[in-house]
Amino acid sequence: MKVTIITSFPFPNGKATANRMRIFAEELLNNDYIDSINIVCSSNDINQHINFTHNIKIINLYRKPVNKNNYILRAIKELALSIDLWQAAKKTNSDIFIVSIPSILLFLPIILFKKPKLLVLDIRDAVWTYFSKGFFNDSLKKILEYLFKLAAKKANILSVTNKSEALIVKNIQNIEPIIVPNGISNKKLIELSKVAIKSSVHIKSINMTYIGNVGIAQELDILLSFSKKDIDNLSINIVGDGARLKHLKKRVEIENIKNINFFGAVPPENVLKFMENADLLFAQIGSDFSSAVPTKIFEYIASGRRILLGLPDGPAKDIFKDFYGVEIFNTGDIYEFQESYNRLINSELSDVEIKFNLNHLETYYVREKSMQDFLVRFDKSLNDLFF
Repeated sequence: MKVTIITSFPFPNGKATANRMRIFAEELLNNDYIDSINIVCSSNDINQHINFTHNIKIINLYRKPVNKNNYILRAIKELALSIDLWQAAKKTNSDIFIVSIPSILLFLPIILFKKPKLLVLDIRDAVWTYFSKGFFNDSLKKILEYLFKLAAKKANILSVTNKSEALIVKNIQNIEPIIVPNGISNKKLIELSKVAIKSSVHIKSINMTYIGNVGIAQELDILLSFSKKDIDNLSINIVGDGARLKHLKKRVEIENIKNINFFGAVPPENVLKFMENADLLFAQIGSDFSSAVPTKIFEYIASGRRILLGLPDGPAKDIFKDFYGVEIFNTGDIYEFQESYNRLINSELSDVEIKFNLNHLETYYVREKSMQDFLVRFDKSLNDLFF
């Protein structure tokens, strides 16, 4: 039997969504009845069909990059893409679809077109909860919640990434979803655990590095504000691209900020070098995104580096406070940022603490292990519907 996975993000280079879908694909292939996986996705790559492995095939729908700051054009393009992705998925002649959200416009083809025999709706981000207050945003949120409700009624299985998202889903649709936590693959955990340890003793300069999406949710302006303070020998690297990169570069130029370095998107193999060179790793999510758990932080922890996090109250703060070498400040609070920074640079992450962090990751946040409940439900649905 074939499974078709639909995602509006590129694969395998679509960041957190691609990492999650890769684990879904690889683990589903362990089922005796599943012999191949099609991953239907958007891409800047003009090559339409690629064999990722002998039984995982990528079907790319070529799309030119769109200006993410033009919300109307972006919505129109994403709607057209959602319908095209669904039509391409239908051509695979699969009876099993897995649809990956955060692209909320993927709800529409689920609602409008005939459902496959088995439909899995995986909510990686409940993005309709991220809108700020206001009449327009509140109205849009209600519309999206209604669309989700209609799409969820067609799904045989609903999955989410954490308890907060599970509660959001249950309140809308009164369905108990399966929690498939974000985390780190076993392969990535082993790879990052081999990054050379960097001592904080006698450091003459501090390299603080951010790696990931340079978007609205990350609120990275705080790094620029912090860099202008009288901090001795601090250099800040921003690795990645996104909707706010141009804005940040312009601000650095206008304000003549000298200790911020932009590197744009880099190949995965180069990310290891940035982690290896970092004294501190940084991440932040805005208060409007309180239900999100950034997956990059799991990789940060595996690398054995000290970590500075700006987090709102929510699942991310609950998860990452349990690790050593992690300082958490309230998102956007520059005073708390500086206090947390000072504590980190005057601390040492011991071998024992690094080992504890790795064991904690392996026990609770390895993606392959976190798939078990989902696989049991999937197997039951498969038997109920097909045999």
